[in-house]
Amino acid sequence: MGDSIAEIRHDLLTPVNHIIGYCEILIEDAEGSGQEQAVAGLKPILEQGRHLLEEIEHALPGAGRANEAELPALRLHLLAALRQILDACDGMHWGADPQALAGFAEDLGKVRLAATNLMELAERIPVGPVDASGPPPP
Repeated sequence: MGDSIAEIRHDLLTPVNHIIGYCEILIEDAEGSGQEQAVAGLKPILEQGRHLLEEIEHALPGAGRANEAELPALRLHLLAALRQILDACDGMHWGADPQALAGFAEDLGKVRLAATNLMELAERIPVGPVDASGPPPP
């Protein structure tokens, strides 16, 4: 992860958008095939993904206006929400009827991978001074 606010924001938003996008697709497919158990398991993951998006956009609004004092809290919020997402993904894999999830397993794995990648990024959020000006000119 780079050390400018713009890089941090971009690095965090990419996997969050993957989580949201894959969950929306999975929910639509599950609803279309009558897999209510899968829908019920996916909705909390989608809600956490949207919450993460709001947290990032609040703490890192873009254009170098981030408040460095918010970075440690953002890091903690992200890590807690991501643990919930990963737990929910794991519950979907092992707690539901495997036949019901057979068609969704690959995309659910992509949600889990995005959450894992985001957790690794969140763990590297700097808690000290950050360059809010963006990358140096070439």
